[in-house]
This record gives sequence, C-alpha cells and structure tokens, in this order.
Amino acid sequence: MILAIKTFRIVQGQGYGLLCAQHYNDRETFDLILKWTDQWLSRPSDALHSWRYVPEGTDHVAEKRCATDGELLMGLALARAALRWNDTHLRERSVAIYTDVLKLLVARAGDKTILRPADVGFETGGTHTVNLSYYIFPSLRAGAQLCPSPVWDTLIRDGAELMQLARFGMWKLPPDWLQIDNNSLDMIPAPGWPPRFSFDAIRVPLHAWWGNIWDENTAGIYHRFWNAWPDHNIPAWVDLETGERNNGATPGGYMAVAICTGLEGIGPLPQGLPDITPYDDYYSASLKRLAHIAWDDRNNSDPR
Repeated sequence: MILAIKTFRIVQGQGYGLLCAQHYNDRETFDLILKWTDQWLSRPSDALHSWRYVPEGTDHVAEKRCATDGELLMGLALARAALRWNDTHLRERSVAIYTDVLKLLVARAGDKTILRPADVGFETGGTHTVNLSYYIFPSLRAGAQLCPSPVWDTLIRDGAELMQLARFGMWKLPPDWLQIDNNSLDMIPAPGWPPRFSFDAIRVPLHAWWGNIWDENTAGIYHRFWNAWPDHNIPAWVDLETGERNNGATPGGYMAVAICTGLEGIGPLPQGLPDITPYDDYYSASLKRLAHIAWDDRNNSDPR
C-alpha cells in the first residue's frame, strides 16, 4: 500500500502509509513502504527526504527539498513502530529524522520559533511563510522524547499561539498558507496562494485536537463552522477574504475531521467515523484513517 497522489508519490503519503501500517500492526506493508521510500526519496546528506517522486521523465526526483509534514509523519511512524515491534534500528532512524528537523527545519520569526515548510524557500528578508497544518503535535512531542531539546516545547507553545492568532474572515479560520512579518509578527494569508481554508488547513483542527492543543474558544470556532451547513454539506473551501465557498460534495476526509472536532448529529464514536471507500482519493482516505488514529490515541485504544 504505497500511497499516491495524481501522477507522483510524495513523502507526506509515505508518512501516512507508515503511520497507518504500524497503527494496525501491519509490518509487511510498513517494510514495503519504507523500502520504496529509502530507494527513491532518501537524501545522502541527511536523514530527511526529497518531497516527491515523478514517474515521468528521466529524473524522477528532480526536486530535492524536503517537506516538513512528511518528515514529522515519518518520524512519528518510525518511533511508534520501534516500540510496537521492539526494533532499535527503527528508533535510531526516527531519532535521526528528528535531529535533522531541529537542525534544518526550525527558524525564528520575531520572538517566535517556527517550523519551516521545507529546508529551502518560503522566506524573504522580512517574512516567513508557514503552513500551520504541518504542526503535527503528537510528532513534536515524540521528538521531544527521542531527541531532547527545549526547542520542541517552544515549537509546541509558539505553534499553538500562532493558531490562536492566525484566524481570518467571518469564520475565524486559519489559511492554508500564512505569511508572518519577522519584525511586527503581523500575519496575513500568504500571497501566492488562494486565501482559503481548504486542502491544507483542514488538517489544523485535527492535529490540534489530536495533540490536545484544544481550548474552549478553538472548539467553539470549529463547532460553529462545521454545523452551519444544512445536511452536513461542509464546503471544501472557504475564501477567508470574500466569504465565497465551494458548494460541491463534501470530501469524506473533511467529514472525518469535522466529526472528531465538533460536527453534531453523527452518532456514537468511533463507529460514526467514516471508513475508506472506493470513491476516496489518496488525501481523503488518508484523512479518514488519520482521524481514526487520532480517536484511538485520544481514547487510549489499540486497534490490535
């Protein structure tokens, strides 16, 4: 089960696959995904990974930069797999990833410690662009355990604060991409991307809920948004400047996030969480499975 999106494979997908395989005690799939990832996405200079594989062309991995969410997913998957299967080699690999996350993917914006989206790009002389959905809080906590440093606690604290501050539009939602002024710490939806709560930002409430970065105000914001739409027809995206929204069918993965974080009228959980269907694309299937993992973690449930 190597996860793919469109015509290329991405390290985020490998991270989701590894995390799911270990969670459901599937060592065969875990090893298959890890072998492919090592063959095609590993980088010789560090423990991180090139972010995508393109089947077409002669150079399948022309883009060498990494993707922070993929690294944090892989670090967490390896750490949990090491415990599940008592494998010190997997633990060492997780430690190596977390070590290089601290070395290459952490920066300062004003008085805040932030996660860079990648080791190259996303900054100018005066701004940083971040993706709040890359703050996978259970993984940051795993990094703190395996690779002790005060930076982890600062990342968690400052990341949670950014999520409190970066709320826009009538719904007070985070954008997919956020630009931070290094001096004033003023924040705006990042130029170059639509100013939307959509494909990326849908993970922000799930990661916050999963990682217990969840207070009454945050819960109220998402509860209001999820439950505002008749028949649970949650828009796939909302423009945070104009209020325009997509009125198509709600992706199943988005529903799984909403159910975990405040959508009403679904029935008892976890039975009410949607499962993967043949109609789900890679991302929707990943979000569904991640919601199940988050639910199991929050309720100390082992699917074995």
